[in-house]
Amino acid sequence: MLDVVRNEFLAFEIRINNITLDFEVGAFITRIFAMNLLNHSEQYPYAFNIVTGTTFHFIMRIIIVKIMRLLRYRKIQLH
Repeated sequence: MLDVVRNEFLAFEIRINNITLDFEVGAFITRIFAMNLLNHSEQYPYAFNIVTGTTFHFIMRIIIVKIMRLLRYRKIQLH
């Protein structure tokens, strides 16, 4: 019984760590664009929205793929 609880806690911790890592990737992309470098995207009025939306979708896609892999791995372990 104690092993089951420990394994569930470890799986939860892995999920939290993966989500944290994914948001750090998004923060890294944000930091790159927040630097005071001239990348000529300042001229376009929708550049901020495009970069923000692309980063959000990229992070969500990574989170979904990791959750699917974790569920597939847990299904293999349970049978």
